[in-house]
Amino acid sequence: MNKEQQVEEKNNNGHNHKDGCCDHEHKHDPIQNVAAEFTEQHFPIIWDEHKTKLKELSKKELAEQMFFSGTAMILNAVQQDHKAMMEQQKGDQSATEIKKK
Repeated sequence: MNKEQQVEEKNNNGHNHKDGCCDHEHKHDPIQNVAAEFTEQHFPIIWDEHKTKLKELSKKELAEQMFFSGTAMILNAVQQDHKAMMEQQKGDQSATEIKKK
């Protein structure tokens, strides 16, 4: 595969951020697309607010902080989804009980 074909394949199979956000490739699946959009929209805001502190961290500390933040966001979303699902089930049970009466 020549260089031009490699570039074309990369353009067809992945999204390479070159706009200053990051320098890695994202496959075009829904979750990665949402993550890429979220990163592009929110990273500049976070960077502007916290860049002084973040620049003081070692690479390892920065990686740990970013991993922690991502994990916390995921767990919070899962918890909110679970809570909403439980509330919906509770509402469905109440509606079923009313119909029985």
